[in-house]
Amino acid sequence: MKIIECFSEAGTGNPTDNEDAYFISDHFAGVIDGVTNTTDQLFTDETPGRLATNTIKEAIQTLKGDEGIDDIIKIINDHFQNLFRDLNMHDDVINKPYMRPSAAMAIYSKFHRKVWLIGDCQCLIDGQIYQNEVPMDEIFGKVRSIVLKSELLKGKTVEKLQSYDIGFEYIKPLIRSQYSFQNNLEHPSLGYSVLNGFPIPMELIEEVDVPKHTEYLTFASDGYPKIFASLEETEDYLHKLLAIDPLCIDENMSTKGLQIGNISYDDRTYLKVKI
Repeated sequence: MKIIECFSEAGTGNPTDNEDAYFISDHFAGVIDGVTNTTDQLFTDETPGRLATNTIKEAIQTLKGDEGIDDIIKIINDHFQNLFRDLNMHDDVINKPYMRPSAAMAIYSKFHRKVWLIGDCQCLIDGQIYQNEVPMDEIFGKVRSIVLKSELLKGKTVEKLQSYDIGFEYIKPLIRSQYSFQNNLEHPSLGYSVLNGFPIPMELIEEVDVPKHTEYLTFASDGYPKIFASLEETEDYLHKLLAIDPLCIDENMSTKGLQIGNISYDDRTYLKVKI
């Protein structure tokens, strides 16, 4: 496999803040998106999302090439469990789901010729976009939009709300409660998949067969509102939306917006490969 285009950048513009990553080997390719930290807690000076992303990348490097998604998840989870032991955080991740380092991932297996979507990363195959969206993100984005629009009606400026996102602070406890539904089928309409060291029901993983004639695969984290066949087009679409909707409450409704001093509303990663 060969990289055609790739790009990864933190929403802050600071590389050390980036919780996204891409990977490629002779057997696998894809992107990882570390889940946003809602606790403000760091582990060994790393955010939980960045810790999760690095753990997953390390695990993928140990794969032989013929593993299916069950084996891939098991190997990644073993690395997570080692991490929990090293950081003495096993009790916390059991009793406080919002403390779990977590990440979404899109991964292509050359051996199986399949793409698996765990969480809300995106994949473009022959012009069709595949996603495995988190059900509550749309709801929380709407709630945040309502809160911020009400503040605008009260006279707050866009710049003021960019400097302190009242809407995000309002939904932060809701986002923490969302963690209880990770990899959980007890409430099917709310459950979603994520890599966090715990088993994932196959029903929550999106599996896509890649046609034999397909030459290119394109992956992106949800830091891009929409994925296109070229990085330039994907970037242009993002910056167009940031210009007209910097708070991300209308055209690009999201749980986060463009903060003052940042370059985007979220970390973003793009990877196009020839398979």
